Amino acid sequence: MSALRSLGRQLKRNAQPEHSPIGLEFGADGLHMVQLGWDANGKPVFRAQVALPYVLERQATLDSPAAAKKLIKRALAKAPFKGRNVVTALATDDTRLLSITYQTRPGESDDAAIAKLMAERIDDDLNQFVIDYIPVRAEARDGDRLALVVISERSNVIKHLDVLRNAGLKVDALEIVPVAIRRMVSTVIADDEDVLVINVGEDATHLVVVSGRRLLFEQHVDFGVTQVTAAVTQALDLPQTLALDLVTRRGLSSAEPTGGEGLAETGRFNTVLEIVRPQFQVLVNEIRRALLFTTSETRGGKIHKAFLLGSIAAWPGATDLLAELTSLNVSIPPPLAVGKGVTLDGSELSIGCFIATGLALRGWQTDA
Repeated sequence: MSALRSLGRQLKRNAQPEHSPIGLEFGADGLHMVQLGWDANGKPVFRAQVALPYVLERQATLDSPAAAKKLIKRALAKAPFKGRNVVTALATDDTRLLSITYQTRPGESDDAAIAKLMAERIDDDLNQFVIDYIPVRAEARDGDRLALVVISERSNVIKHLDVLRNAGLKVDALEIVPVAIRRMVSTVIADDEDVLVINVGEDATHLVVVSGRRLLFEQHVDFGVTQVTAAVTQALDLPQTLALDLVTRRGLSSAEPTGGEGLAETGRFNTVLEIVRPQFQVLVNEIRRALLFTTSETRGGKIHKAFLLGSIAAWPGATDLLAELTSLNVSIPPPLAVGKGVTLDGSELSIGCFIATGLALRGWQTDA
């Protein structure tokens, strides 16, 4: 079985280098790169960070080695990155995650059992794909085991790696976004509690449940910025760009706007909130399913804390609205500390650089 993890091995903790590899993510809105150092206690701190918006869209950038190389070179020149070793992740659009239950026969490995199951489920030639899996639950009393299986087209994997190599980077490991999220959550959360991460993109949201140091659950939801702004566009007969600007300025708070707007503008703001709130019900329904799954899988454990990522996280009142609709403690995740004498490129580290930081953390923390 091909495996994403075969593309790079974990750094040895007992030979911790002066700095981490560069965590590199081609995010929905731009290129994010993070490199970490260590404080006096050996804890990770930011030493270099850059967030650059795309000149072209993400897919167009990846399709153009020259454009991607130029963007990466600009990022490397903006911050004091050391070395050219990177840990990167495939975009969520380029991967499929399946939650599967399986059993192993006497003498059969998990690899063999999952490979057989995937051969039955995938009609195409398996050689066209790179497949890996993340154990979720070891054998239960009924013999069932649970795993998240990662599937990506081999052509996408090769293209992603070639883009980075063409830019002069050395890829230590190729991962998936949920693994980076799990690593980051287990770093910023002191206790082994269950945490839900709500990662809202342009057209889709990914729900990730981290239980202690385990990646327990991942779910794709057809909800994103596009769906929210489309509702405003249709209801108010506005161009999409104006609808997005209106929602961004209005935010999702139930409080009255305080920007000195006129009565007409205030009325429009209130109308926007009435339009937007029902759109979140699709997301809330899926969150409730994630909570039920977590309670079942952890034998009564409950999620009380949720982290919000993505551009919606920057909208005023977004965390409060989701907290109200889900009865969870929803917040922006805390960033890591900043190393002495380090000047960072952006202020919203906990939102835009969360995944890239999780990638850079590979090797510092055991990936159990």
